[in-house]
Amino acid sequence: MNCVAEPESVEIVSATRVSVRYCELKRSGGFPTVEIRRSAEERLLKRLYCDQRDLLEGMEIREAPLWHKGLAGSLYRDQLGRPRLSVARGTGPSVSFTFLGDRVWCALCPGPQMVGIDAAHRKEFGVDYPLRRAFHHMELCACLDLAGSYPAEAAATIWSVKEAVVKALGCGFRLLDPLDLETRPTGLSGEYLQFSVHFSERAMQRYPTIASGPVAAANTNKNGIRLSFAAVDSRRATEVGMAALRERRSREVSGSTNCLEPGAGSVFGSETL
Repeated sequence: MNCVAEPESVEIVSATRVSVRYCELKRSGGFPTVEIRRSAEERLLKRLYCDQRDLLEGMEIREAPLWHKGLAGSLYRDQLGRPRLSVARGTGPSVSFTFLGDRVWCALCPGPQMVGIDAAHRKEFGVDYPLRRAFHHMELCACLDLAGSYPAEAAATIWSVKEAVVKALGCGFRLLDPLDLETRPTGLSGEYLQFSVHFSERAMQRYPTIASGPVAAANTNKNGIRLSFAAVDSRRATEVGMAALRERRSREVSGSTNCLEPGAGSVFGSETL
């Protein structure tokens, strides 16, 4: 792998800051292997931990400091598939990963929020992409002027925002439809577009905790890649995520499937949280 990029600090909402790093993957051909991806995750998280050491030291990361023993036994995934750091007391800080091409990003939120990060490129949204199945007409129109006046650029922006939100919530697009979310731009903070993400009535009926209000998110353009971040109150995310987990298990028992379940030919592939 190449050198890990310098850290960035993103303010999603007032007093909620997320630290971000990325690195580039070296591969001989094809998609990066699981081992390469996991190695990248560990390397990035180690660096982010060092960046935030003063804030995280009191959490007593299990197994010893990360720079001594790596992440063996310290990085795990909860029941919802979200990566977390194991700590001696309580739950560790929220982390999230996203991959696109030869790059992997890692976001860490030292506060009480759950973080989600996602990357998308306009090439993923060609002329044959079923935009109406994933985006509201009004949200595409509202994003056009902000994201370069190209429909594919607006689609990549909105999609990455929605993915970041469902990652933070822990429910994913296996149980929520992309049209259950509606993005609304709220302003510009430096290089970051700020969004307020609202939920459909159907989504609020299925997951009442969502009804507590919209979710804040931020998006930026990194060399043609739309990179988004979202932060959700941890209690809210846990309640939504556990409700989604119960629903998924119920469907597995009954043998029913969801039309948005990722798989061959699906346009709604949801990556690792």
